[in-house]
Amino acid sequence: MGPARLNAPPPRTTADSGTLTGAAAPKSLSAAVSGADVLRLVVTDAGNGIDSDHADWGSPKLTCA
Repeated sequence: MGPARLNAPPPRTTADSGTLTGAAAPKSLSAAVSGADVLRLVVTDAGNGIDSDHADWGSPKLTCA
């Protein structure tokens, strides 16, 4: 799997899972996104082509602190 990222404009990566494989355990991401109007959940390839790159976002939650 390619890295899963949380992006908030202006283009800034606020959290990055790193490259995971099908054998990897689930990974939680959290990020401070104050001031953002848009939040993008992005999956990219791992630099080895686009085959089988995907992410399962489960039940994403936004909370106010």
